Amino acid sequence: MDEKELWGIVFVFAILLSVIIIYYDQTLESLGASSCTFTDAQCPHAKSAAVEATIIILLLAIIVGGTGFFFARAFLAKKVPPTPVGPNHNVAVKFVPKDSSELDEDSKKVYDFISENGGSVFQGEIIRETGFAKVTVTRILDKLEMQGFIERKRRGMSNIVVAK
Repeated sequence: MDEKELWGIVFVFAILLSVIIIYYDQTLESLGASSCTFTDAQCPHAKSAAVEATIIILLLAIIVGGTGFFFARAFLAKKVPPTPVGPNHNVAVKFVPKDSSELDEDSKKVYDFISENGGSVFQGEIIRETGFAKVTVTRILDKLEMQGFIERKRRGMSNIVVAK
């Protein structure tokens, strides 16, 4: 259920409640007038009905006004998407691999594997695909990270390796 439907239901409920309250007020006045033996100036029912009607009208005005305020806020507010700020602003950027000719053979193999997978891969996949031991891959990734080729990010129980 979206916000429009919710406030529509609240508005319909307020209208229904106002009809019920107006009917109750009229019934109360007619019963008070028919059962009272005093004149209108001395009748205690006339005064209590006026106070009840004032309170009821005030409550209805608050409910309808609040509903109108939220309708106006929901429908008139322009939703502007936030502008991305900073280097990690979640905008899709095409990955362009760096020149890996200066790397040794193992580092080049790992960096090329990362590049082939769009510049982002889990460390466990590197271990599986290259056939290197975990320690070897960790040391290669340390070296690549120090040289500025990659960045490792912790994701739960594993690391995701992102090429810079």
